[in-house]
Amino acid sequence: MQDIYALDITHDVYDFLITKRGDADQLLNMQGRQRPREQLLIAADATGLRISLYLDQQVIENLQANNPLEQLDRDNLQDCCLAMEGVSHFLYVIWNASYDRAVTRLELELQAEVDKFISILALQSRQQATGFGEVIELLFEQVRYIEDLSVEERQRYETANHLATRYCTQLQQHFIRRGRVAEMLGELRRFYRMTEGHKRRRITLSSSHQKNPHCSWLL
Repeated sequence: MQDIYALDITHDVYDFLITKRGDADQLLNMQGRQRPREQLLIAADATGLRISLYLDQQVIENLQANNPLEQLDRDNLQDCCLAMEGVSHFLYVIWNASYDRAVTRLELELQAEVDKFISILALQSRQQATGFGEVIELLFEQVRYIEDLSVEERQRYETANHLATRYCTQLQQHFIRRGRVAEMLGELRRFYRMTEGHKRRRITLSSSHQKNPHCSWLL
């Protein structure tokens, strides 16, 4: 992901990774709720941010046994997406913190959805995989949410899914299907550096372009 977005981040996510449930339970404080299999844990104090990325040990073991970099398939796809989401959250928080920029939870979820879309496309292209069909349908239309989400959490995930569906559909129509990969890379890097409000407006602008072909999509 760092190469895609031209990020200069020296922190290694493995140095912040925890996989043991006992360690995670002390930090997550789920109070009887279903334990997530992936979660970025953040605490702020006078010295700065303290960050840990929790990935369930079974996720790690599956990805080690079924390496998605070698072959992305039904056996590792879900766990691969969980790992991608965790890494996306980690990088996005670190990059924004380096510029003293706060991020919203919706920003994190929206960017993670876009990151998963682009990363899976890249893996499919490299492996010449054709078994999954449309990535947009796979990621955004077949989504299921855990049952014990709060109303606020459910709305946030649904909003991120809706915005990411629109944006990734636009990427597919304007760049991928036209073979304009180099131009898409520039668009992705601009989008990554936008705030939540700018990202929302970007997606709206793109939708307007579909209705008005004389409207320039690229800024």
